[in-house]
Amino acid sequence: MNILITGGTGLIGKQLGIELTRAGHTLVGLSRNQKQALLQAPYPAQWIECDISTESPNLSMHHFDGVIHLAGENVGEKNWSPEQKQKILESRTRGTQNLLKALKHQKDYFFIGASAIGIYPESIGDAAMTETSAPAQTFLSEVTQAWEKESQGLPRDVRKVLFRIGVVLSTEGGALPKMLFPAQIFSSSALGSGQQWLSWVHLKDVIRAFLFAVENPKLSGVYNLVAPEACRQHQLAKQIALQLNSFYGPPIPSLFLRLLLGQQAGLALNSLRVSSQKLVDAGFQFAYKNIHEAIGELLKDWKDGVAVQHFQQFFPMGRERVFRFFSAADNLEKITPNSLNFHILKMSTPQIQQGTLLDYKLKIHQIPVHWQTRIETWETSREFTDTQVKGPYSLWHHTHRFEDLGSGTLMTDVVRYKLPLGQLGRLVAQAWVDKDVEQIFQHRRQVVGPLMESTPVS
Repeated sequence: MNILITGGTGLIGKQLGIELTRAGHTLVGLSRNQKQALLQAPYPAQWIECDISTESPNLSMHHFDGVIHLAGENVGEKNWSPEQKQKILESRTRGTQNLLKALKHQKDYFFIGASAIGIYPESIGDAAMTETSAPAQTFLSEVTQAWEKESQGLPRDVRKVLFRIGVVLSTEGGALPKMLFPAQIFSSSALGSGQQWLSWVHLKDVIRAFLFAVENPKLSGVYNLVAPEACRQHQLAKQIALQLNSFYGPPIPSLFLRLLLGQQAGLALNSLRVSSQKLVDAGFQFAYKNIHEAIGELLKDWKDGVAVQHFQQFFPMGRERVFRFFSAADNLEKITPNSLNFHILKMSTPQIQQGTLLDYKLKIHQIPVHWQTRIETWETSREFTDTQVKGPYSLWHHTHRFEDLGSGTLMTDVVRYKLPLGQLGRLVAQAWVDKDVEQIFQHRRQVVGPLMESTPVS
């Protein structure tokens, strides 16, 4: 099917785009910046530049079998000033209005939209909210109600599915990374009393639910998208401590959070127990039903101070060509930021292969470093891994994976690293190093495309 997607470079949109492509669908995306979308989206798509919060895109030359609408200002990213609250509201209401205006000429398509459980009032006792529960009288509820109301402008013959999504758990964004950092350097702590209900959902189940909606023409209406078993906030904090082999510390007082976050503190302190029984009754099966399963899977590689970062990039060319470029030693210097002064000194073999030792020098914030890595695994055109033998880290383990995806190649980097000096090292430098690693890969994302295109095909 040909599917239009908005919000395709966000936390959900990136992984959904990959899975839709794997399923054989073709995608057209709307983005405020076409160039950035091409760099950031880890899947093939035709990108149309348009800010739907301010204007309606021209889609008259396209036909879509389906539309997936994810676009909207992040509610947890910035303080809720009056201007930001207005931006949050208009990104959803005007964005949906402009999108529906552009779809007026379309026939025979489905519409799947993202909504939020913020529509519901705080839970009293252990009562679980359902899709028919009365809405709250809060800012988030008002935004969500207005958002959903706009989708009522769809023609009656359009199959419409709205997912009211809970707290999405992922190490790549959202609330969880903000909880991991303090847990790594000191302790994992409950927020407020810790007794408030948290209706969460694993990112993989979010993606699976959207695919379920795409593939099931009988599914329509509003559905809560949360795991079957909500947890107390302190249960999440304890599971994080358990998985990281970290200390479970005293709770962070509600007053402190309200002083620090203002109105946004409600995102962490409000108690919401929401039922997904309607979605389960429709035939959807959650892969992660309880918080133990979800945190166990998400943090399986995060132990004893180890940090993990994932990076994905799509290349519109064959897997063998992409693999050759990244496994050629000469190209490592070209894709590394100049500020690192990265230079290979020697290799133990003429070409990189399993067992190759690479010695190189670089500067980390102007401090000279000698580094030696070994190629631990090597599967031609599919995967290789380098591990630090000598260098500044207690652990450095970098896996490069290459996968056919649509008309090109998806490259996935998984970097696991651990700082020396234990908790002291993490306290002093963890945030600094996390940012450095991310910036190295962001630089690579910017420069690697033109370099690969100029590299002769052999």
